Amino acid sequence: MESEKKSNSVLSYDLIVMAITHTLTHAFQQIHTALFPILRSPDEFNLSYQQIGLIAAVPLLCQAILSIPTGLLSDRFGSKKMVLVSVVVAVLGAIIASQANNP
Repeated sequence: MESEKKSNSVLSYDLIVMAITHTLTHAFQQIHTALFPILRSPDEFNLSYQQIGLIAAVPLLCQAILSIPTGLLSDRFGSKKMVLVSVVVAVLGAIIASQANNP
């Protein structure tokens, strides 16, 4: 009886967590477009439109190139292991980025 009550709820815990993680995923994937005015500013980086376009294209290009091999690895090793690998790579990337002296 309790499981029927849980499934009828429109805003379940699972749905809220999925919505938040989905929002954060898209926010971090598109953050570089929000930084265009800062990257273009002569006071900060003074980049040309071509350089900004390359910065914007790199994440999408990497996603397009790596999506099929990542899917194959996920099928081979399982999604839980791939999520763990993804978290480890993200943490390592954050650690490496934190050690940079300049942007």
